[in-house]
Amino acid sequence: MDTADAEAPMAEAELPTLQQRLTAMLADVRPERLLLVSDDDALAQVLGDHAPQRLAGAEAWPRLGDCPAASLAIVDGEAAVPPADVTPLLGRLRDVYAGQVLVIGPASPREAWSRHTLIGLGFRGFGATLDGNHRRPWYQFDIVDYKVTPDWLSPRHWAHPELWDKFRW
Repeated sequence: MDTADAEAPMAEAELPTLQQRLTAMLADVRPERLLLVSDDDALAQVLGDHAPQRLAGAEAWPRLGDCPAASLAIVDGEAAVPPADVTPLLGRLRDVYAGQVLVIGPASPREAWSRHTLIGLGFRGFGATLDGNHRRPWYQFDIVDYKVTPDWLSPRHWAHPELWDKFRW
């Protein structure tokens, strides 16, 4: 998933709808296995061609252990996930159950789904969509590009065999 469009601000009229963005994203990503955490039947219908495994919001955290790993997990911020379960659910999806996690933030601000919470979990802004009259921010976590390897973290800076007999550490 490309985050270039997440940085550029868009006017409300230019924002795609939730369904348009999901359809376009899934055409690009083509996940092998999809996990959806949502209470919204319309969202599940948009993803219908990909045959997602679906968990309702209230049962997502308790039933997550029964789910097989997915290449992409989509979490709807409007789902009825108890606030105390949001952070453990997203952390477990990120660490164990999915290579990519996409969070579609809620239309109205909620503490458990705040930008600070999601950024703290390693998610990055991924644009926004319109859902009716509400702007919904998107966040994504992809283990492939989560952290750029710094230059100092290479064998060239760690071991200096040419110095092994010259200095005692």
